[in-house]
Amino acid sequence: MAAGERRIQHLMEEVTNPDVGTVVVYGISGLGKTWTARQAYGRAMASRLFDVFLWISLSATCTTRRARQKILESLSIAVEDYGDEERVTEKIHSFLSGRRFLLVLDDAWFTEDRTLATLGVPTPKHNASKVVVTTRTRRALTAMEPDVVIEQSSLSRKESWDLFCQISGHSIMNRSGQMVVEKSHGMPLLIVLMAGALKESITDSANEELTAKVSTALLDEVTAAKFAYSMLPDDEVKRCLVYCLLFPGDMALHDDELIQYWLMDGLIAEGYLGVAATDKAQKILLLLLHGRLLYREDDDHVRMHEAVREVLMNYGRQRDHHGYSCATHPEGLTSIWLPDGRYKRISLMESSTDRVPHIPPSFPSSLFLRGNRWLKVIPNSFFDNMQILTLSVLDLSFTAITNLPSSISNLANLQHLLLKGCEQLEELRNIISLRKLLVLDASGCSALRTISWIIRYDEHAESP
Repeated sequence: MAAGERRIQHLMEEVTNPDVGTVVVYGISGLGKTWTARQAYGRAMASRLFDVFLWISLSATCTTRRARQKILESLSIAVEDYGDEERVTEKIHSFLSGRRFLLVLDDAWFTEDRTLATLGVPTPKHNASKVVVTTRTRRALTAMEPDVVIEQSSLSRKESWDLFCQISGHSIMNRSGQMVVEKSHGMPLLIVLMAGALKESITDSANEELTAKVSTALLDEVTAAKFAYSMLPDDEVKRCLVYCLLFPGDMALHDDELIQYWLMDGLIAEGYLGVAATDKAQKILLLLLHGRLLYREDDDHVRMHEAVREVLMNYGRQRDHHGYSCATHPEGLTSIWLPDGRYKRISLMESSTDRVPHIPPSFPSSLFLRGNRWLKVIPNSFFDNMQILTLSVLDLSFTAITNLPSSISNLANLQHLLLKGCEQLEELRNIISLRKLLVLDASGCSALRTISWIIRYDEHAESP
């Protein structure tokens, strides 16, 4: 039996049980709850057991408001105002009520009673539907009012070794591999991180380093994630991984979008344009996937495991990540800054905010406000009081803005302006002075009527 197969079979038994509506898979971080749920979800889809399949990735910072938005978007239901929470709830309930659905809420941290009703999800047993919840908190466990609770267990010794060999590609019972399996205590995340770090080859030096680390310290998530990070081949790859901390923990990134961010933000030495730069970025993405520091959400989307994210974020507070440090801020901002204290990148993506946050005065080269569906207005003076000469990337995609602030004209060095999916955006004004602009993405701006911009080809050609 393949590693983890008994877990999948157990969950599938409950998913197909007509007397069960809600199943909670509970356990500490790193036990493979998400992986088990993903495998069962895939089998249910392949067997067409339900009419509608919904996989909703959550996180410790994901509110019920944000969760409703994610469900709504997964169902491709259009609403005029995401802020009308009662209307959003009604839309979800109406759509699901007449259908047999399988809804997976992965990494739930809900604390409210009657959470499903708050989200607009009908009682699943009423129409032979199922809700599967993965969580590591007892409060969320009770808030979901489950019919069945599956407490995730650790892998057996044999399952652990099989998993190590499957990931690393090595079947020789070397000393370091045996030690990893012994000290992992059946925790899948620890095994895949350590094995992923050794996937390409087990050299003598790697063996010695691994043996030294495992033999002298407790093997936990911190040790495993730091070792996997240290085994990345160079600083460029490490910076690309740290960059992923700018995205919310519950956000899956399309391969092409992540690569685009890396390229336009200058993380790839080969530059922004050209086949060589794209090829290099694709190879880096594969390295991070092979090392299990990122994992596949589906065929073309990737995520960072929440436990790995927490370790790298804490690691970044203690030391710089090869030129960068990272942290979260009270308003939900995530920032990456340089050793001299200057902010390099600031992000507030996919939040529930309806106003622009306070931005630290040392202005970054990149500002990401993507996915703030409740953000309707950016004050005209927003860019007036900042050190704006360095800003080269501004991402306002998937917000509810109707116009750009007049002060955007001050961004003399802006090269990338991303407005993708701004469905309420009516006009593009105040951008005629953005002479260094290389990319303007206004795809999906269905209400756009006017672009007040005349391209001066001679000036544009002089831009770097």
